[in-house]
Amino acid sequence: MHPTVPFRNVNDLVTYGRANPGKLSFGSNGEGAFIHFSIELLRTKGGFTYLHVPYKSASSIFIEIIGGRIDATISSFISLHPHIVAGRLRLLGIGRATRSPSYPDFPTIAETLPGYENGGWFGFIAPAGTPREIVALLNQEMNRALTLPDVREKLTTFGLELHTETPEYFSDVIRRDFEKWGKLVRDIGFKPR
Repeated sequence: MHPTVPFRNVNDLVTYGRANPGKLSFGSNGEGAFIHFSIELLRTKGGFTYLHVPYKSASSIFIEIIGGRIDATISSFISLHPHIVAGRLRLLGIGRATRSPSYPDFPTIAETLPGYENGGWFGFIAPAGTPREIVALLNQEMNRALTLPDVREKLTTFGLELHTETPEYFSDVIRRDFEKWGKLVRDIGFKPR
């Protein structure tokens, strides 16, 4: 949120949103995008309504929040980090299930709204039919790269949590997210325009 907005935590935001239906404005990178659904998850867990303002890019959202034209967004650490450090944006809560090592003093949104989690991920996917031994080799080399001190340092600086896992683990992450976000899409009756 913009630093001048009076909310100090997620509870303040939710309380205001419930008392002032439709007055909060959230920017996203488009209808049906990850940010939009993360905001919808917050709305459904928090029981409030808001004004959705779609933009073409995350940078456009930040310009609008910093300029005071919209109230808030939900975005990645990589995108938000420089603005938080510079004091241009205020972080209210962490979307992942556990507190971030990069921001240990900030509570998770789930501490206010149990069950909220919008942790995104980055991963590598090979084309269907790629031989199993090639997938295993790619996985081994990617995991090795993530253990290199300079790679770890650079990525964790941006608040990323690194996992060296198996292809099966990653397939399970994708399946669980597909089920979770699919349920939200059905629950809110989302239809792309």
